[in-house]
Amino acid sequence: PSVVEPSVPVQPPQVTQLAWARNPWTSRAEGDSFVVDYETALKSGWNRVIGNPSYALFQNPDAQGKLPQEGVVNFRLANASAQFYKDAQTAIEAVAVQSGALQVDFGRSLFQTSLYMASKSVGSQNIQASGNVSAAGQFVPTASNANLTGYLNANGTEAAYAFEKPLSQGSLSGVTLWGR
Repeated sequence: PSVVEPSVPVQPPQVTQLAWARNPWTSRAEGDSFVVDYETALKSGWNRVIGNPSYALFQNPDAQGKLPQEGVVNFRLANASAQFYKDAQTAIEAVAVQSGALQVDFGRSLFQTSLYMASKSVGSQNIQASGNVSAAGQFVPTASNANLTGYLNANGTEAAYAFEKPLSQGSLSGVTLWGR
């Protein structure tokens, strides 16, 4: 008889150098277990590197290294959280992030990403963006269907971005963490 080995599920990458914090006026998304309160992030001693009106990204102060100068990396989604807002203050529904892709071309200092999500209120939605990566690791979108703020950690092994996408009935807002 043949022996069938049980399949081992692929685990998401562990992101340890970057962390998202929610600004005090931003509500916690249902099922969001990785975004911390802003005060908690400040007390951690981590450094704030980028942000938008809803979220701030912090980097471990011990993170060291230099962004690679060559190579193309396809990052894997480690964590994501998204919400649908009826207006600027009222989150009315968690939005399920279903899949995503993030590719960084270190030699050409370029990025491209897509994120797919859905909920009852907004149906199927996606985020599409591409652009440049600054010498400091910040994403500078040149084409996007959402407002996107992104960053690579010190040695280019982790990435994160926040997004806000206007919709006819409100807006879609969220954050992502990516690893290799």
